[in-house]
Amino acid sequence: MRSLWKGYRVRVSQLSIANRRAWLRYDRTGVSTRASLRAAEEFRRRFMQHLENRPFETSVTFQHANPRVPQAMGFQPRRLYEDGYLRGTMAGWDITGDLRRVRIPTLITVGQFDHVTPACAREIHRAIPHSRLVIAKGKGHLLFFEDRDRYITLLRTFLSQAG
Repeated sequence: MRSLWKGYRVRVSQLSIANRRAWLRYDRTGVSTRASLRAAEEFRRRFMQHLENRPFETSVTFQHANPRVPQAMGFQPRRLYEDGYLRGTMAGWDITGDLRRVRIPTLITVGQFDHVTPACAREIHRAIPHSRLVIAKGKGHLLFFEDRDRYITLLRTFLSQAG
């Protein structure tokens, strides 16, 4: 999904100047520094989750994650090329054309400040017939942690309507 990578570039451009420079330096070199870690922290706080502390579940996930998965996706080490796209085994993978084949009820949720931007979520929504899109105002990527009660209500409603 090209809009996913475009959204990623938009979010990086919204970092503070110092953090944006550090992030892009890391993208070019793959060398982690204190500055790149600060940039990653700003990215996490602004576009992943707006909670003060990282939820236990995400901490455990990152502690036990297989490092080859994000590398295959093009995220580690970061290499942002001239066209603005990351590289990796799956970096060019795009199933946009196949989304129209989805025939089950589909709920698409995205936070207003998600790193998967609302524009990307709208593209997915337009491609999947009869899908439902919910954009959570003021939320990031982990809206099920940021507003758990609302998310559970939304999910229960969707599932009860989907049969």
